[in-house]
Amino acid sequence: MDHIVLVFDQVIYAKNPANPLEERWLYKAFSDQTRCPEADSLQWLLKEPLIQDARLDVSSNTTPGLEDALIRSETLTLQQLVDAVGPARNNAQTLGSLLGLQSCTELPSEQSSGSQQSRGLQRSSPRRELRGECYCSMSSAASRSSCTTDFAVMHDVSQETCRSLATAERMHQVQEQRKQQLNEICSDDKEALSEGKRSVDDMSDKELENLLVDDTHGIIYCYIPKVACTNWKRVMFVLNQSEPYPDPMSIDDDIVHLPNKLTLLNSFPRTEMKAKLKHYTKFLFVRDPFVRIISAYRNKFHQPNELFYHDYGRDILHLYGNQSDPPHTVDEAFTLGVRPSFQNFIQYLVDPQTEKDQPFEPHWRQMHRLCHPCHIQYDFIGHQETLHEEAEQLLKLLMLQDDIKFPTSYANMTSPFSVLDWFRTVPVEDRRNLYKLYESDFSTWSKRCAGATYPRTQERNRYGIAVTGKRVSL
Repeated sequence: MDHIVLVFDQVIYAKNPANPLEERWLYKAFSDQTRCPEADSLQWLLKEPLIQDARLDVSSNTTPGLEDALIRSETLTLQQLVDAVGPARNNAQTLGSLLGLQSCTELPSEQSSGSQQSRGLQRSSPRRELRGECYCSMSSAASRSSCTTDFAVMHDVSQETCRSLATAERMHQVQEQRKQQLNEICSDDKEALSEGKRSVDDMSDKELENLLVDDTHGIIYCYIPKVACTNWKRVMFVLNQSEPYPDPMSIDDDIVHLPNKLTLLNSFPRTEMKAKLKHYTKFLFVRDPFVRIISAYRNKFHQPNELFYHDYGRDILHLYGNQSDPPHTVDEAFTLGVRPSFQNFIQYLVDPQTEKDQPFEPHWRQMHRLCHPCHIQYDFIGHQETLHEEAEQLLKLLMLQDDIKFPTSYANMTSPFSVLDWFRTVPVEDRRNLYKLYESDFSTWSKRCAGATYPRTQERNRYGIAVTGKRVSL
């Protein structure tokens, strides 16, 4: 075991004399684990995986790019490393060749203002011609465009690859920040966000109906209507087909919304549900709550939709649209130029009587009530606003980037920049009340700035309201 760690130390660690890295084991939790009592040796250890929060996870912030190198070289267990390196400590070159990495060497100091000496990893591939030097930022946003900073990949790497590595590290940091923010919010206000539920055990099958499962790849996806859920359902659908997977875009959107076309978590016994929630990779995508409401209105009321007109539209027209006897069908209504206005829809949402009659329809139900983020620990939290970049990173995390291409967005997708135009006709008091309804979604999912309240200043300007702490005011 010592030999393997020493080889990794020779190959992977980059040490800056001005700020040396701590001497540490790469194996994060090894010393805290108890091996099988009947085992007489460490042979059991050879089968342990090495990446993505496994017991012997060797990736960390001090070894940028290592996880990608392991995945790319299909070196996923300790056995594969032992086979390649052997017990001797002088096989750094062999391991470096296996992973496509060379041993650490000092990089030239940057000549720009404020730069420091940096050391990093040399990266080599015999399959490519040398493309010159490229320093790839793994942490600094300011220097990312020029691909330079502390940890570096040097020689034989295109600018595109440099940016890709920097993006992966940046996205990892974003995910950690989002999960930390969510943990803090849940700690501060778990009772309100959980609606009195202490755990998943307290939830009904109905409350868990938005969780989809792919057992083949160990994935759980919580879908939120109006947050790219049709395209993610397409992805989940094709993953249940045989390889090579069909293009998700080739799947008719009506099919993925039909019952029994996708596997629901609540279709399993409770013990299996809990096991899958513990061990599977869980993800969801969220969206600005007000933009999501606009998208729901456009999709369900601004264009003909017989089901939603019958179930909701006629009542909204009757209660808030000054229509004593609204048309009975959506075709009649649109022929007469009659439909609920956006203001009518907001009036319906903020009316206290609405939820007394029945829970919000899922297309405008609060996101935290659909996916229960205080009781389900999500591994990946994506944002609609950066959908395609984050979808690409998620597929890489799931090791599906070569098998699945995420579908393109619709051309008429609701834009955050159009929010103020939609809310111009909505009275300020209704905007305030609407914010209160979705305040937990804003606090849970919004991008946080240090010391900021929700929505942020930019959002307050866009919505025409102001927020102090948890109180909404002019």
